Amino acid sequence: MWFQFPTGQDAISVERQMFTSEWKNEEGVHFFRAPGHFSGKLTKEGGCKLLIAPPLGVPKDLPDMPAIQMPQADGADEKLLSLQASLSDERSTSSSLRAELAAKLHENDSLKLQVHELSERINELEEKISDDDDSGLITLPKKGR
Repeated sequence: MWFQFPTGQDAISVERQMFTSEWKNEEGVHFFRAPGHFSGKLTKEGGCKLLIAPPLGVPKDLPDMPAIQMPQADGADEKLLSLQASLSDERSTSSSLRAELAAKLHENDSLKLQVHELSERINELEEKISDDDDSGLITLPKKGR
């Protein structure tokens, strides 16, 4: 498939594949060929224009479309898959830890509220005791009363 580069551009890299200008017209516009499965990324992300037919004036004796270079088999794909699996595990762990933290924070807030309510109740009881006893001594009520 033929593509037209955006003005001022004569090369683009998509999915680790480099595409360079194969032909330039009299107006200085650069054109190149690429497999159809790259068309979405080349047009949407790269700003290239997909052409229905070869550009006008393109020489008929251009060599066949350049072969796509396959990534080197150096274990990078296995490493990538391993890292992706590891990342997925870490995200899962992180998510469960965040949920656990949220539960602990909720429990902490609940306990703080209970402490506050009990402190207020103690203060009320102390005031009531001191009001009942003019001696100024604080006495605690006996159990069962």
